[in-house]
Amino acid sequence: MIANVTRGKSFRKIFDYLLRESKRAEIVYANLAEAFVDKTKLVNKFECHALLHERVRKPVYHLSLSPAHGDNLSPRDWIDSVKRILTTLELNHHQAIAIMHRDTYFPDGKSRPHLHLVVNAIGDDGLVANFLLRLFQNRALFARTGKREKSNSLIRVSR
Repeated sequence: MIANVTRGKSFRKIFDYLLRESKRAEIVYANLAEAFVDKTKLVNKFECHALLHERVRKPVYHLSLSPAHGDNLSPRDWIDSVKRILTTLELNHHQAIAIMHRDTYFPDGKSRPHLHLVVNAIGDDGLVANFLLRLFQNRALFARTGKREKSNSLIRVSR
């Protein structure tokens, strides 16, 4: 599993990109009902919540996950991975939505679905996630164990 983390300023821009029709986007996880209504309400909900802490300049936490060639994750594996990530990074009390894209392919032509997880940096309690700590947790969370395992198992912290 390959992971990439970015921070951003605009929920509108990230959702415009992620929910673009050409991306063959599908919402596979969300912890707020607005995710299933329409994009405008979703963006407004994230933006209003981010205003709880006005000093935060980059409230968008975007983590993208891409499988290695040969990995075969079921829809349940992807959802379990998202939940595990949110819990491990202590972001399970933050607004979060996971969007699957099916618009890319491996060199051999096999489909390469990948997932985008967007989390609001401002939690339900109005506090900001500690992203410096999250940087180190991310490294441990996505570290590969010594032997090849099924991809959804690779999201465990190596001991």
